[in-house]
Amino acid sequence: MYQPTAHGIGCGVGLPYTMAFNVPVNEDKLALIARAMGEKVESLSTREAAKKAAQAVYDLTAEVKLP
Repeated sequence: MYQPTAHGIGCGVGLPYTMAFNVPVNEDKLALIARAMGEKVESLSTREAAKKAAQAVYDLTAEVKLP
């Protein structure tokens, strides 16, 4: 049976995975997102900081209990 999904929930569920997939081509922007989210990225490479952004968004989706 088809269950409609709210647009925001659908986007939120896929966002951390999309961010992680795009790390190689958007390191700089994702690193800025990590910093904006309060992640400690000063001692990390840009790529590692970008990965922290994806993880931070994943953790946030879990914290707010997205499906």
